[in-house]
Amino acid sequence: MRDTTVGVGAFLLITLAVAGLTLAGLALAGEVSTASIIIEGGSFEGIESAVTALGVVVAAEVGAKLVMVLLVCAGTATHEGMAAELLGEAGPRDAVLPALLALPAGALTWPHPAAAVALAGALLGAVPVWLWSTRNLGGLSGDVIGASNEIARLAGLHAGVIAWTVW
Repeated sequence: MRDTTVGVGAFLLITLAVAGLTLAGLALAGEVSTASIIIEGGSFEGIESAVTALGVVVAAEVGAKLVMVLLVCAGTATHEGMAAELLGEAGPRDAVLPALLALPAGALTWPHPAAAVALAGALLGAVPVWLWSTRNLGGLSGDVIGASNEIARLAGLHAGVIAWTVW
């Protein structure tokens, strides 16, 4: 980041990301009682909650990484840099295989929809960043791709936790 005017914005984003991850973690921790995962009488009580929590975390992370792939495959660069090199090499067809490989992450909590919602939430969470960057910057930069990853992760985690607690 060579632009000194984004320093405050970057600090704010990092602060919001840490706060958001903390809140998502606390929500997940509240749903998973560690005492209930102890083996009692040969059965795992509460293991479904632990598996669901893990599924939400994995699906949100897979969704965040897929967002980066989709941006690189479909975006245009604002200026020369790492993003320009990546964006110049990839095209929309290159996104098909990663998207197909990411789909199983949405089924990690099947039949519960929490992982699928986390995956979709991550993808949808990055749309405003992409729209803003396209309109205001004329394309994507490495910083925008990185910020999209963080925002997508937060959106996916929170969407997954909401789905988990509602359904």
